[in-house]
Amino acid sequence: MRIAAYLYRDEPGVGLVSDDLQQVRPLQLSAAQRALGALPIIEMLAAGQALSLVGEALPLSGVTLTAPLPRPRRNIFCVGKNYHAHAREFAGSGFDSSAKAGGDIPAEPIIFSKGGATPSSTT
Repeated sequence: MRIAAYLYRDEPGVGLVSDDLQQVRPLQLSAAQRALGALPIIEMLAAGQALSLVGEALPLSGVTLTAPLPRPRRNIFCVGKNYHAHAREFAGSGFDSSAKAGGDIPAEPIIFSKGGATPSSTT
């Protein structure tokens, strides 16, 4: 199952991507849930709830993909340069200060985090 968060006609949506990667089927979610990206879907699946599709499938080429978890609740831990194609791509990008000749995969994994949501303040 592939879940995609996207914008369609300037409105956020979340849906299931077809096996051929050509379409996305929108899921029935409230506007507040859609703003959270894939998080409500993950929570529904974890709780054993069924997902409800709504509307027609949209061509994937007609939507703008967005961050799957735009406001994660906690830090997301990531592993970088963990396969050859990505290591070579990143080494050639000019952004990799640790690049080795040929974009080799490092002996030790590169672990990094992306920050989670911070509480908003009101005044």
